[in-house]
Amino acid sequence: MVRRVAQSECSSYPGSSWHTRAKNSSQCLGHGEICHSKYNDWEIFGGMDTKKCAECGNVYSKTSTWTPGTWNPAPSRPLTWAQRTFDRLNKWEDEAWSEPLFQDWMYAGISHMIAQAHKDRLQCLFEPFRVWTPTIVELCTGSAASAPAASEEKNIQYKLASKTLTCNDVKASKPVSSYEGTLSLGNATCSSDSTLAEPTLETFITLGSGGSRRSSRPCAAHEHIVNPSGAVVGQKVGYGIIGSGVVNFGLCINPTVPASAVCSDYTVRDIAEISPTGAYSQPLGKAVTVNAQGHYCFEGAAPGKAYVPVLLATDWQTRTPAPTP
Repeated sequence: MVRRVAQSECSSYPGSSWHTRAKNSSQCLGHGEICHSKYNDWEIFGGMDTKKCAECGNVYSKTSTWTPGTWNPAPSRPLTWAQRTFDRLNKWEDEAWSEPLFQDWMYAGISHMIAQAHKDRLQCLFEPFRVWTPTIVELCTGSAASAPAASEEKNIQYKLASKTLTCNDVKASKPVSSYEGTLSLGNATCSSDSTLAEPTLETFITLGSGGSRRSSRPCAAHEHIVNPSGAVVGQKVGYGIIGSGVVNFGLCINPTVPASAVCSDYTVRDIAEISPTGAYSQPLGKAVTVNAQGHYCFEGAAPGKAYVPVLLATDWQTRTPAPTP
């Protein structure tokens, strides 16, 4: 056991020697050697020489380690006199920052945006019912004063989806989508005098008697497409889709006509327009691709026009009308 004692007490122990604090390396290294544990420097074992210390797995080393230092002159620090002043701790401001008021303002804005989003969602959910219900009642019962006969056609148009964008963000924005179709914005632009855009997707549906042809063909009710010669060369395979709010956009249209109502001789995919009165145009000759959902997709759509997916005969450009019986 090793402990520090006063010089007067040190001399009372046999074999002891008194050492003063070292002032140089020779004094420091002359304080002798000790045997201590290799893991804990404070565990010191007496009565051992170098050999015995090593046999016990300990370390025999100098009691002290000399680390030379240097003395540097103290740098001077210039002092300046500053008169101590006293002032009010608080300051009153009429428009002082208020965190509770800021939180109220922020949450009010978020609440307004969420409420507007729910309003748009509800309008999209109820718009089909608002438009369809009276039309179906008129077609089925003729109850309205100006109702068409059940055999006549009636057109329905309503919004499917929309969003508001800045014109700088149009091309980088996600498409406007619904089950019936998608308005893609990769090539779209705003009109020249606009800073905001509202890409909107609408559906255009014709109800009533369907096709005017008397035929046993499964697609007869959908054979509305004629070529420049007036020959029937194709059928519609879905409802009309209208895009607006931007120009030069892409459209994908869901072909909702079931496979059982598609004639096997119509195999060429194309797009046609349908007018506000329900009249179908000749095929537009669009380059149509089919996406992963099976939708008919094309680029270069114009705002405000109703586009319909169609299937055509392979000879649709040269086909002539059938002779009248």
